[in-house]
Amino acid sequence: MRDTDHPTYPIAGEIILEGYLLRVRGWGRKAARQYACVVGGHHGTPPDKSKIDEEKNRKTNVGLDSEAWISVQDKLIDFVADMS
Repeated sequence: MRDTDHPTYPIAGEIILEGYLLRVRGWGRKAARQYACVVGGHHGTPPDKSKIDEEKNRKTNVGLDSEAWISVQDKLIDFVADMS
């Protein structure tokens, strides 16, 4: 049974990558969403926009807005981008 107090990892990954592309790379919102949805939909179907927006609105409750965690996420994404 899924813990409904936390987003699924595809949704969390989509939110994290979109935020990174906006903040770190300076992408526009539309382009960032289009690329980040690949992460959210990596099992075959992208999550509904309403699910993404719902989790963004409650990200404080799941730690997605923690400055320390965001810094780690950014470093991990930079590392993966450099490796590829």
